[in-house]
Amino acid sequence: MRNRYVQHRKPLLSGTGACSLLFFFWIAGSAAANEVTGYVDLISTYNETDIRSGGRSRHSETDGFLQQYGLTLNKALYPKLFLLANGVFEKNRFDTTTDGTESVVTAVRYRPFVDLTLRDPLFTAGANYGVQEVKRETSGSSSRTTSETTSAVLSWRPSDLPMLQARWLRNEVYDQGRTNIDDENEIFAFTTLYEPADRLTLRYQYTEDDSLDKIHDVEQKTRAHDGKASYDRSLFNTRLALYTDYEMIRRETEVFTTGSPEATVQLFASSGLSLVNDNTASLPLETNPALTNNDTSLPAGIAIGLPTTTPGARNIGLDLGLDQEVSSLAVWVGWNNTSLPAEIANVFSWTVYTSRDNQTWSPWATVFPAVFDPIRNRFELRFPTVRTRYIKVVVRPLTQAQALASATFSAAADQQIFVTELQAFLANVPLNGPLTTTTRIGDVVLRARLLNVPFVTYDFSYFTVVTEGIDTRRRSTLANILSASERFDDRLTGSARVGIERSSDNGGETTGYLYGATLNATPRITVSNVLTYSGRFERTPESEVKSNALFLNNTARLYPGVDAFVSGGASFEAVDTGRRSESRTLLLGASIVPRPKITITPNYSETRTEVRVPDEDPVVTKTKREDLSITYIPVPALYLAVSWSIIRQDDRADRMRNYSVTWSPFSGGALQLTASYTENTQSFDETTSKLLTESVRWNVSTRMYLMASLFKNHVDSLSQDQRSSGASLEFRYTF
Repeated sequence: MRNRYVQHRKPLLSGTGACSLLFFFWIAGSAAANEVTGYVDLISTYNETDIRSGGRSRHSETDGFLQQYGLTLNKALYPKLFLLANGVFEKNRFDTTTDGTESVVTAVRYRPFVDLTLRDPLFTAGANYGVQEVKRETSGSSSRTTSETTSAVLSWRPSDLPMLQARWLRNEVYDQGRTNIDDENEIFAFTTLYEPADRLTLRYQYTEDDSLDKIHDVEQKTRAHDGKASYDRSLFNTRLALYTDYEMIRRETEVFTTGSPEATVQLFASSGLSLVNDNTASLPLETNPALTNNDTSLPAGIAIGLPTTTPGARNIGLDLGLDQEVSSLAVWVGWNNTSLPAEIANVFSWTVYTSRDNQTWSPWATVFPAVFDPIRNRFELRFPTVRTRYIKVVVRPLTQAQALASATFSAAADQQIFVTELQAFLANVPLNGPLTTTTRIGDVVLRARLLNVPFVTYDFSYFTVVTEGIDTRRRSTLANILSASERFDDRLTGSARVGIERSSDNGGETTGYLYGATLNATPRITVSNVLTYSGRFERTPESEVKSNALFLNNTARLYPGVDAFVSGGASFEAVDTGRRSESRTLLLGASIVPRPKITITPNYSETRTEVRVPDEDPVVTKTKREDLSITYIPVPALYLAVSWSIIRQDDRADRMRNYSVTWSPFSGGALQLTASYTENTQSFDETTSKLLTESVRWNVSTRMYLMASLFKNHVDSLSQDQRSSGASLEFRYTF
């Protein structure tokens, strides 16, 4: 193997250096206070827990003190030259006594960052440097992990000429003494974008990605070329619309090691997918581009922390475009711009599902706990290799009881955790030389307006993707669809569509005939009725499948302040192998405002699914959900809310209750008192969780507040009985 090791060096900013940098910022702030912002956050916590299990009991007490200081300097050195510098210092200490045995855990984190950027409408040039150092000390042991990141960007945006941009990033992660962790990663990317003609766009990107694991003596180099051309245009007075694009991606991977070379290859995903629903087996996921935009810092609209504003399992997936082998997934998350505590990361259970059509999902593996990288804030889900086109991971949001596992997390002002990116990988790919993968993607969409009255359109589309490398996979889809819509009068409209789709891949050819119609009636301005029918007949090399669905949606404003909806329908699927499935759904709900200060929201849903297979007993699944929430604001300073939920599935019933009250006795809300009680019962493991919280917040000024809170938590399950109580006091000042 080529020796690319560099001499070990100390971190550019040690703890003393970080403090010196913060002191420099303070000096700068004294000269230009309007360019400096910062904050001080101090939290003192106390938790007491009693656990009884199997005739044995355990008692523990934890005293914690958390302190965090942040300072930011944002200054225009010249009209187009900007300096951004910030630093964060955080220290947490927890003293825990368990059955008379005392332990002390101290965690210290430094995070200085400096960015200098020259911005102009024609060009941008900038560079930044950041360090994150985490020290952790427990009784008798200590560890330190450091991450250094340096990056630079140069872009040129001339008018009527190609846009050019170059980015470079170097990241180094190592532990104390570089004994267990010593990784380097260097990325260079060059991008150009050009519009040589109206509505014609050309894009090219070249990427170099070099990673070096010095501990295991493995170096991996990846070179990638990505070119794309797209064109769209309307013709004949917008009667004809054309869109087409072609993209080619070529990646070359080399691995240098003293043993047999193997590589971990990231797989191309055509789109991200997500859905929040407890039905993890038979619902299609919706497209979510934010999951695959290569930006691991911005949320993708999926929350797995607290509060849980939308109940249901989080389905997070990928469409790989065609069947590919997958052995691991990487789930990137974000929480308060810092690392997720290990105690919280370890409570999540991840279940991997696969599908051939993004409709029927089968469980493949459960990963618990997942490997968590605190430096990158990334979960690594490793499982037996599977070949699939659609893959997803299902995880449930954090519960109040689980949040108490970490004093750092439970005392934080914001406990929400956002998923930011999902990536798929294939590990242990043997290499006898450079591995080259080439992906070609083509897309043509044509829409023609044939008639104005009735409105009739013809849609033609062709999509193809070919991947060559580890193996060769091909997939193409050709679709012809005829659609029509008509307004019969002011109260009745209708639409219909018929079409044929032909697709082919390595497994053979599939032909699908689709048809459907919609009738929309508004007999009154406050009433809406929509009847929808859809059907599909599909012939594959293995079988023939017929599916039909009929749904009716009704909404109405019955009286001022009373809105209601009733929806229901059924879907049927039959396979020539004898398999039959039937699903029926009913939804009822209302929003009632009897008085301006009271809102009542009842909801009811019911689903029944039956699957029949020859020579087997039918499998019937029934799910019912009842929800009721009431909010009452008797005076502007007092807010009352209650909610009840019952979820019944087969012979099980899960119940949730929540009561909360918020009171601001003084005008302006300077003092806020809040109390809440939450009770959850899970039938599958017979667990009951009860949580009572009380808090008082005093907004001393717009920049400073004091908050004190108390909690009591009781979790009773088949295996153990756990009772916890605690208190916290927080002081925060911003400037």
